[in-house]
Amino acid sequence: MELRTHVRILKQAQWFVILCILAAGIAAFLFAIYRPVSYEAVVSFDVVFVNRPETLDYQYGAYYDLKAAEIYTQHLMSWLMTPAIVTEIYEEAGVQYEIDSISRFTNRFKGNQYSAQNFVVEFRDYSRETAQKLATAVATVIERRSDVTGSINDDPVFQVQALEPVVAEAELNTWFVTVIGLVAGALLSIVLVYLREYLRE
Repeated sequence: MELRTHVRILKQAQWFVILCILAAGIAAFLFAIYRPVSYEAVVSFDVVFVNRPETLDYQYGAYYDLKAAEIYTQHLMSWLMTPAIVTEIYEEAGVQYEIDSISRFTNRFKGNQYSAQNFVVEFRDYSRETAQKLATAVATVIERRSDVTGSINDDPVFQVQALEPVVAEAELNTWFVTVIGLVAGALLSIVLVYLREYLRE
């Protein structure tokens, strides 16, 4: 198909394309304005050494320490994917929950490791009060469970310290969403125009 053919097809359907772009842009703009307010909660954790294990390779001691902390931090974050521990968090917070899907239930809380000895837990909720309760419960449950793990010969190696949870309204850039809507409307309208042309032929 030649370039002039493409131009002819789009020119014939220019008003349809324009209307689709405007409709998608307005819909995206209204969604961004009237969407339900959600809140983002973040709980930060520090993994601190309390008893340094003895090692014969003293020159590699610092490396071993950081590697052990990194692996232990990953172990802590894996708890967030465990249904029993997620259930414990809800019960600690006194928040009702339903398990419609195991995968969705265990993806409620997201863990991100920023360094060998620091990680955060993030999640969203439509209620500030619920978000605050769950954030506090996350800190309590992980700290409590970490007290009985990460020890050698009953001597704890790590101490997990939760920082004060932060809950803030999740921001959504209205103009960015509107632009995305306009682009999506343009792409959809062009696809529909060519689909109609294909069916006509």
